[in-house]
Amino acid sequence: MKTLTILCVLMVLSQEITAQTCWYQSTTGQNTSILVYETYRNKEGELIDLFYHDSLSAENHHFELAADGSTREWLITHSDGTQRRFVREEDTLVVNESGETRAFDSAPWFGSIETGLSEMTRRGITDLDFWILDPDNLEVRKLSARVRGDEIIELNGESIEVLRIRVTVKGVPAIFYSVTFWFRESDGVFIQFEGRNGPPGTPLTATFLTKEETK
Repeated sequence: MKTLTILCVLMVLSQEITAQTCWYQSTTGQNTSILVYETYRNKEGELIDLFYHDSLSAENHHFELAADGSTREWLITHSDGTQRRFVREEDTLVVNESGETRAFDSAPWFGSIETGLSEMTRRGITDLDFWILDPDNLEVRKLSARVRGDEIIELNGESIEVLRIRVTVKGVPAIFYSVTFWFRESDGVFIQFEGRNGPPGTPLTATFLTKEETK
């Protein structure tokens, strides 16, 4: 994590870049972890990079992003130092170590769903189809996101106006699978998540923002 932090600082110092760091607590069943998202934007306010750390798995993730929040490249560094890299080349996803490919269409690929949907809300988009990749088994799926309304939630003693987004598997009724994200209406910051990251019977995951900082 130290090397990652130094790299992030050098990025900010060398260019006109805005950095935002958000900390989250995430609980699945009996397991709780701290998630850290460090998002970088250029002087035009466009997304360029995301660094993500999960305290439970001790993995570090680096996403090179397009301005719309979609992923161009995803590098995973495991706790033992081994790495995996995934790169989108037009409508094809390439797994660099093996050269395996997965076919997409023109819909965006969100390596980080939270970041992609955050940019969706910032741009006023109300529904969107997108691709995801499971890095463990290399399966790709198309999901659908739709804004279900706005509401006020209480978090850390504060009332926050949020947009609620439901995500389902494309072509599969929501009764079989759906998860919910909440994003701050004023700036699109990811606030909260609730759902099951797997088939029926998977423990419920609840994630919420605990702290944020902008440089």
